[in-house]
Amino acid sequence: MTLSCLSSILRNNFKSYEVILVDNCSTDATPHLLARIKGAKIIHNSLNLHFLLACNQASKIATGEFILFLNNDAQLLGDSITAAVETITSSENIGAVGGKITFPDGALQEAGSIIWQDGCCVGYGRGDSPAAPQYMYQRAVDYCSAAFLIAPTELFLKLGGFDEDYQPAYCEEIDYCIRLWKLGKKVIYDPKVTIVHYEFASSSHSNSSANASALMQQNYKILQQKHQDWLQDQYPCDRKNILCARTHPRDNRQRLLYIDNRVLHPYLESGSTDNHRILSTLVELRYAVTLYLTDLTDTENWTDIYADISREVEVIRGYGWLQLEDFLRERQEYYDIVLATDPYSIKYLKDL
Repeated sequence: MTLSCLSSILRNNFKSYEVILVDNCSTDATPHLLARIKGAKIIHNSLNLHFLLACNQASKIATGEFILFLNNDAQLLGDSITAAVETITSSENIGAVGGKITFPDGALQEAGSIIWQDGCCVGYGRGDSPAAPQYMYQRAVDYCSAAFLIAPTELFLKLGGFDEDYQPAYCEEIDYCIRLWKLGKKVIYDPKVTIVHYEFASSSHSNSSANASALMQQNYKILQQKHQDWLQDQYPCDRKNILCARTHPRDNRQRLLYIDNRVLHPYLESGSTDNHRILSTLVELRYAVTLYLTDLTDTENWTDIYADISREVEVIRGYGWLQLEDFLRERQEYYDIVLATDPYSIKYLKDL
């Protein structure tokens, strides 16, 4: 697994990095394999310090501006490191960036995660298709998994790294992201960052899932005690709140549904130029925009769709006019404003 993870790093176009490996007292052939790796900093522990302490240990010898925590049972897809660095450097208010995590079978593990009012958590979209429109746009989230989490090294060390009260593992990245939010720093989910994660595969226990669940329940209680005041402003644990809770509640913006027939590229007809300007202005005014496309013949890929519109815009495609009423029913009371600029859309909405 470790070698596969390293190979995926080498396949990324981002080249200015150092690799720090922590061998937590492996009893298999891992030490012999690591001895053949050139150019990496390798820490050999005589005892298994487990995930949390090993991360803190590695962070103290990191020399880069940013530190990326990457599980050895994960593999990077695409140009994820470059995407993460571009996002985290886009604003001083961003304290961490995570990405889309998929299972080996292709199903979604999480697209950012939700922290409920009681301190329990859920990965947004778990089990769904990772290519679904609602997972393709960038947004502020409660936290992202440390299976892939990038943060400024100086800030991470200043905050004391992961809180050791959560050792050996689990909930440490949740706690860290909460501390970032308390500092006024945002945690961002970036869909251009994508990894495959063999969940629990790096654990040495045969009943890894059961052990992980027990540790999580134990550490959820610690999390509740430490952040009780902060948790009060989170959404209550209820499936009907998932849509609202997928975006961090302190990223307080009015939600606007913009209905148009196609992606608002400025190089199309003159009306599209004007509508693109409207869309860009709405984003600048800090509206949380969903762009609903009614034209089912539009087959642009996601790279082309977001070529000249903000990645913070949620683009809903593949529904068309026939499913618009169902979509509005599913998101009843979610939007503060519904905007339509063409006469047909206005007439359709009036007739609903």
